[in-house]
Amino acid sequence: MKRVIKSIATGLMVALLAASSSAFSLLGPFTSWQVPQISYGVNINGVDLGGPMALGEEYRLNVPLMTYGFDASFLLFFGTNGVNAVDAAFRILNDLPHVTQMSADLAEFPLNSKLVNFQARTLGILDLKSTTLGMMVAQMGLGNPERYTWTLRNRGITPAPVTTNYLVVRRNYDPITLAPSSFVNGTLYTYDIREFTAPQFADAVERPVDPQASTYTSVANVDDSGGGNFLQFTASSFGLGLNSGELYTGLSRDDVGGLRYLMRFNNFNIESLAPGVTNVARSNSVFGPPGPGAGVASPYGPTFTGTNLVFNPTNSATNSIIVGLRPGVGRVSFQKLEFDSFLYTAISRPVTNRFIDVVITNSVVTNQLVQRIITFPDILFTASDLGVIPAFSAPFLYVRTLPQGRWINNAQTNFVPTPGFTVPAGPGVIPPGSGGAAGAGIVMTFNTLFPSFFNETPFFLSEANSLRIQTWGYFDAANIFALFPATTSLQELEALVLRP
Repeated sequence: MKRVIKSIATGLMVALLAASSSAFSLLGPFTSWQVPQISYGVNINGVDLGGPMALGEEYRLNVPLMTYGFDASFLLFFGTNGVNAVDAAFRILNDLPHVTQMSADLAEFPLNSKLVNFQARTLGILDLKSTTLGMMVAQMGLGNPERYTWTLRNRGITPAPVTTNYLVVRRNYDPITLAPSSFVNGTLYTYDIREFTAPQFADAVERPVDPQASTYTSVANVDDSGGGNFLQFTASSFGLGLNSGELYTGLSRDDVGGLRYLMRFNNFNIESLAPGVTNVARSNSVFGPPGPGAGVASPYGPTFTGTNLVFNPTNSATNSIIVGLRPGVGRVSFQKLEFDSFLYTAISRPVTNRFIDVVITNSVVTNQLVQRIITFPDILFTASDLGVIPAFSAPFLYVRTLPQGRWINNAQTNFVPTPGFTVPAGPGVIPPGSGGAAGAGIVMTFNTLFPSFFNETPFFLSEANSLRIQTWGYFDAANIFALFPATTSLQELEALVLRP
């Protein structure tokens, strides 16, 4: 009997673990308590994008279409193959289905989509496509789940006896139950609190419970190296960033789970229409596909079931709802925008994106036809000499637009203020670009200091014993499609590695 009970208990435990073996992390601008002394914003390799948000404090896109483009500096350094690599990253995002078409357990998405091209690893080549993909999921509101499975909320010192006290919390959430989780893509993580010097800070550093488990599998962890992930100084000892020869074939299950949470219908937040979005008057007042020529439909179909909400259409430019309770947009697509990058001017033929904006008012689902006229890419890719990490004389990989001061915190309209406490960290909105000649909302700049060579005292001071820094490339698991700058050949790179 005891054996039967033990077997049942074991089975229940396995089922429980299997049901809670995933988690995603949410990203937002640093809050008042996310300070360098407890590891927020501390990155000798670059600049952290933001900090982990709690459920309900998330930041998300609230337009269904974003555009991207390339300026002259990118085209000169990376050429058409660089454009192809970035296009491949956006193709992965565009191939994601609408959240309503995803299965409940997301089993159609892999726990680990990372592969290795061993020739690229030997030659020290970094995949431009996978780096772009990792940067983009961060710009869509996902944090690094492997870093924030466990994270410090506070560090304090009591005077007598002198002790250091730490409050540890989880900032990872199961995509199905939304409960805090210690798993990421099926791997269970625990933590060790460590104190660091130069700079001085404390952190709850994650480590897998099973040392043989697949670790650091989320695409969302790519951007967490702060743009300074390079060969011998990589942050991979903490499981951060993307190493030479590694690539992603798509998003992992937990990446998709996080995006689904942000974009699902039942995630209601009070939000304003995004900058540049205006109401469009239409003649018909039926929910679903607008009148002829509009070319758009509701993101959730002509009817919505499974709720007692009632639809109430609006169609007048005069009764536009600017601020209201809005669901997630369901899906975000990305379109390449051709413009005169050499003159750095807006395109001559603007893109007009019309879509159905859904707003909840008094438990009634109201829809209005809106549009955004786009004459400049929301996301602009550039290339430049970004300099080096001073102490190491080693190049940064990239810089990108930070959320501080740009992402919009709507906490004051979503929460009743609590006397004596600060305003919550969110929820908020990730605005697109200005849509006009004022410029892109997100700028991603890749370093052009590759390939380069590293020397150090006292014995490594010649070309013969230098260490070649990584270089940009574009590859899959079996082929190297291109090296950058665009004039670099595979034969040149091999000669540098195999030089006498």
